[in-house]
Amino acid sequence: MKFALKVFEEMLKRNISTSCYCYNVLIEGFARSNEPFKAEKMFYAMINNKIKPDVSSFNSLISAWVMVGRRDKVFKVYREMKKYGVNPNEVTLNNMNLVGM
Repeated sequence: MKFALKVFEEMLKRNISTSCYCYNVLIEGFARSNEPFKAEKMFYAMINNKIKPDVSSFNSLISAWVMVGRRDKVFKVYREMKKYGVNPNEVTLNNMNLVGM
């Protein structure tokens, strides 16, 4: 994750265009590394940079919170998903079932 984050930060420094995909790679990486707060920070950085999250963005962040048992955060992200007009998919619903939706 350190290398991926370093490359991403270098892209930002050089004003290289980033995309939802770039952010999703980092969000997913932090989720898998059991670092949900870093995943969340990257998710909101994406939004602050005017990049609309997609279903993968939301699924990765939901998954990050599921893995650490933060049901409150899972439902918060799910509500935001609806706010952004992103429809849940099978992955979303499977994660929601893990926390007792």
